Amino acid sequence: MVIVPPGVWHALRNESGQPAGYINVIDRLYDYERPDNWRVTPGMAEIPDIL
Repeated sequence: MVIVPPGVWHALRNESGQPAGYINVIDRLYDYERPDNWRVTPGMAEIPDIL
């Protein structure tokens, strides 16, 4: 299990070479009036490349 705190950039990558899936569990409904979903292209300076 992984818990990602609010405001922390995060992503998923399957390194196994096999098909995989994940389950995303949320604790609040998405607020379309005040979205908190931002996307940045992988490799950009804003996000460190850490595995």
